[in-house]
Amino acid sequence: MGDIIYLRITGEQQGDISAGCGTQVSVGNRYQQGHEDEIFVFSFQGGVSNTGFGINHQAIQFCKILDKSSQLLMNCINNNERCRFEFYFYRINKYGKWERYYYIEVRGATLTQNQIIIKENELDYQYITIHYEYIYCKHLTANTEFSYLLTPENYNRLFPPTLLPVEEKPEIPPEREIILTIGVFFDGTGNNLTNTNLRMSFCQPETYGLDVQDLASFNKQCMSKQGKTGSGVQSYLNYYTNIHWLNKLYHRQLVLDDDVFNIQEKIYIEGIGTENNKADSLVGMGLGNNDTGVIAKTDRAISLLRETLAKIIVDLKDAKLVIKRLQFDVFGFSRGAAAARHFTNRVFERDPVLIKTIATAFQSVEYLGKPSGEVQFLGIFDTVAAIGGLMDGFDPHDGNNFPVKVKLPPGVAKHVFQLTAMNECRYNFCLNSIKESWPELSFPGSHADIGGGYDPLEDEYLFLSRPAIETVLGNVPVEATSAYQKAAQQAELLWRHSTLAPILPSGVLKIESNIDEIASPDHLGNVRKRVAAAVTFRRTITNDWSKIALRVMYEVAKEAGVVFDAISVADKELKVPSHLKVICEKAISQGKAVLLCTAPMPFSDDELKTIGKYLHCSSNWNTVDYRLKNKVSAEVSAFKTFSFVNRPDENWTRTIYDMQGNKQNGI
Repeated sequence: MGDIIYLRITGEQQGDISAGCGTQVSVGNRYQQGHEDEIFVFSFQGGVSNTGFGINHQAIQFCKILDKSSQLLMNCINNNERCRFEFYFYRINKYGKWERYYYIEVRGATLTQNQIIIKENELDYQYITIHYEYIYCKHLTANTEFSYLLTPENYNRLFPPTLLPVEEKPEIPPEREIILTIGVFFDGTGNNLTNTNLRMSFCQPETYGLDVQDLASFNKQCMSKQGKTGSGVQSYLNYYTNIHWLNKLYHRQLVLDDDVFNIQEKIYIEGIGTENNKADSLVGMGLGNNDTGVIAKTDRAISLLRETLAKIIVDLKDAKLVIKRLQFDVFGFSRGAAAARHFTNRVFERDPVLIKTIATAFQSVEYLGKPSGEVQFLGIFDTVAAIGGLMDGFDPHDGNNFPVKVKLPPGVAKHVFQLTAMNECRYNFCLNSIKESWPELSFPGSHADIGGGYDPLEDEYLFLSRPAIETVLGNVPVEATSAYQKAAQQAELLWRHSTLAPILPSGVLKIESNIDEIASPDHLGNVRKRVAAAVTFRRTITNDWSKIALRVMYEVAKEAGVVFDAISVADKELKVPSHLKVICEKAISQGKAVLLCTAPMPFSDDELKTIGKYLHCSSNWNTVDYRLKNKVSAEVSAFKTFSFVNRPDENWTRTIYDMQGNKQNGI
């Protein structure tokens, strides 16, 4: 007969998991008298190996029947709960009685597999696999033992100091038990509040009465006088995003009174590729990595969190606090949405740096929450991780975004909601969808119509076909050239694309060409000319639609428990035009429906016609420089990758990846 094994399990969160597992209620007629608070184990497997490069402590796997602990162990694996496992081994001694002769204890153990097998005419089995941070083995009768600490840095957590017994005194109830909420706002690629403020303070085109077509060039010239030029000036030229507006509206509560039991503060993290008062990083903006990349911005968030928590504790030093819970409301746009997802995973996975940051800040107060806090709400605008590197040839157009963690497993946050851009279709702006697991609303608009960043009024003058040029005889009419005819064909096809169809009626779509006289005669001496042609699109457009996208996220977040200040009716920056208010209310109802996992009421055709007037055309073959004589031929380039960064994806249809990095069907 084999040895008998009994097990005790103590969880960091659930406490005594094995309590009552050996009772008749738990295991029926298999119960063992005297072992009511232990788990009967059928088999045990574990080991240690020497790889030649170090010691490998293999996982422990054991088998048990279904009992009271089975559901609690599911909680352990779902919540990544650390536990203490104590195995007691029994054998029959020389007197024919059971004796406990061997003992194994592991600490800091996490479940990595929980498998239940039920077959006909067999017992129900549950196979559990665990990995541990500390192991102790002792032969109780032979008095030999072994122990090993795999993670010395976690000694204090695994072996909390025990104080000597002292005389018990009457417990004094805490003066104040609070919940501490921190809003974390990750701005989009090339978006930076400080840098936008700098441009707004230095450049004030409205004082000069400029036409809308001159605004962009005026701002560039203005910033060049401040030493910001070329690829390093983009964050200064962009306008405020919806991340900025949500951050501004997020309620701050730093003073306690008799009716207030929550403290709420916020931190803002500037967009990927940017730093305050510095030139933008081409690598950070183009590939999303390095010192201003996605992961670096989550490090920046933890650094700001350290300062914020320390200040809160100092400011409330006179109040005797017990912090019941630390929770985060996390928001992000574009690659900032990828950073928000990565940060949320760091919270969920109990990142050591985050744990240390929180523990250090809370040294002087009692903290009852999770070591790394928890995420109450994750609200993201149109995630575009687009991480480029050696593995993908520095091309962000794929689903490989390692090492950024864009996957959002169950339990990562209490509520998650994403608003995506229905009319976005740029090659370099693939969407990282979450809809296989979380609420996601596909919403009319381009990328920055959803997340914000467009100026209040802009002149859109764009190439909607790739500028082409050819050399022909001097007497050939422009309209007869293949470059012009190809552009004419493309102009007709543009109306068939669903991403463009709502937008095109609100502007002027035409074929533009120019003749470049610089062409040498042919071998017969005939005069030749070079003809360039392309489809262009022009209109004046406001940023009013992004205000509606803002309100959708604002109202959905409030439904999920986020606390904002009210949007002032006197705030001209956020005012919605009167003829869009009904559409705005419908948009908000769509967001709330999706949050509740119900079908939203779609916009009607008439509503979509109205909406199309406010949707920017982000996908294009560069902007047209109206100041140039040969403005079409000036944009001809053989290098598509670097010359046309805003070019459309194939068939003007966006590439979408799920959370596993698998390509999905476009819109």
